[in-house]
Amino acid sequence: TYGNMTPTEQTFVARVYPEWSKVVRRATELDPLYAKAWLRLAESATFNGNTADAVAAWETAEKTGCNPYDLYDWGLQMFQDK
Repeated sequence: TYGNMTPTEQTFVARVYPEWSKVVRRATELDPLYAKAWLRLAESATFNGNTADAVAAWETAEKTGCNPYDLYDWGLQMFQDK
């Protein structure tokens, strides 16, 4: 978890996570029907603390026919109380 990371690791992910979101957002623009890209956008937005974007991307992944096992696995991680 983030709290168990070293300061160096935290700095690294703070730099990489926004890039991750940018890349998967571009994938959704290139192919709006690619459900896995929407799911990856939900994951990256969650890690970036963008809850509204994460929920919207998750819902789009659901509407575009994402594998239900992958979808609900990530949904549990997103929405379940920690």
